[in-house]
Amino acid sequence: MDVGNKDDMLMEIFAQAGVIKPVARTLLFFMNIENGSKVQAQEIERKMGMRQPDVSIGTQELFKLGLIRRDKLKKEGKGRPLFVYQLAVKPGKILEMMEVKINKRIAELEGTLSCIMTLKEGTG
Repeated sequence: MDVGNKDDMLMEIFAQAGVIKPVARTLLFFMNIENGSKVQAQEIERKMGMRQPDVSIGTQELFKLGLIRRDKLKKEGKGRPLFVYQLAVKPGKILEMMEVKINKRIAELEGTLSCIMTLKEGTG
């Protein structure tokens, strides 16, 4: 893997683990902020240069996976609810999850290669 910095390495790892880009970029944001920090979606949009729908996809998926916490902010009046998000696990745990996903992918690819070798032997 030829990547220059930590963020590039993380994005490559996320890609190899099959994490879609909006989720990967949102996850990258959380891995780079101070542990325990709570942020609103707008901050993720600004700092990562992401569109609101992509941040929404990222935060929803990370919340479903249990990687971030989501708390509703109390506000006056009507309108859409506002949430603050916070990383729910240590960055090392996320890297362990990526390692598991990549090892599973490697095993699948090795199985595919085995099938190719078998077919090649049969065709001479």
